[in-house]
Amino acid sequence: MPEMKYLSGAFAVGVLCTLVWWSTPSQAEPWPERTVRVILPLPAGSGTDIAARLFAQGLAARWGKPVIIENRPGGDGIPGVTGFLSSRDNHTLLLSFAGVITINPLLHDKLPYDPARDLVPIASIVDNFFGIAVSESLKVDSLEDFVKLARSEPGKLNWAATSGLPDYIFTALQRSAGLKLTQVVYRDFAPALQDLGEGRIQVAVTGLSLLLAQVDAGKAKVLMVTNRERSRLAP
Repeated sequence: MPEMKYLSGAFAVGVLCTLVWWSTPSQAEPWPERTVRVILPLPAGSGTDIAARLFAQGLAARWGKPVIIENRPGGDGIPGVTGFLSSRDNHTLLLSFAGVITINPLLHDKLPYDPARDLVPIASIVDNFFGIAVSESLKVDSLEDFVKLARSEPGKLNWAATSGLPDYIFTALQRSAGLKLTQVVYRDFAPALQDLGEGRIQVAVTGLSLLLAQVDAGKAKVLMVTNRERSRLAP
């Protein structure tokens, strides 16, 4: 994985967190003593889920104890965070997209947790970027073409995005370009990708790797990525 600074301009970061009330184990007390549980507020099969399972394998080999991933998707990551905090267990970790710390305080007037008080980031482990993809049924080849089409049909096109920054990215695009689309919310984003391929929604905004199956099948087209350089996955 490429080295990166914590929350230094990356659009999505996997942040491994511990509880703020943990005490650091002394050298006389080996850790972990038993299975380590990692709560992930994202669905199985997502890019961060795949990365989490790779890290779990490596950590299990290093620690000599099992490391299991527990998926708790939905709700802007809040159920995952609250489940993590309620565990009160020093063998439970949280591996989350950065939005539970950075974006949720902006999205929600009141959170059931305090990111500054309740969570202690340990490490940033995944540097990701997002893509904006459209259904092939739209027959547009560029972001400019899409903007023109959406302006001509206000309210008629449907879009979906994964929680956090992808949602913000497309909302910002709509505001800056004067667009009006209808958002469709999914608890699990896999059906959204299927709906994109079938043309039931016209736009999806999420991690680039998640979009590639529909792109490779000729059912969707990536119009842009949120990266300074072209992606080798979608040049």
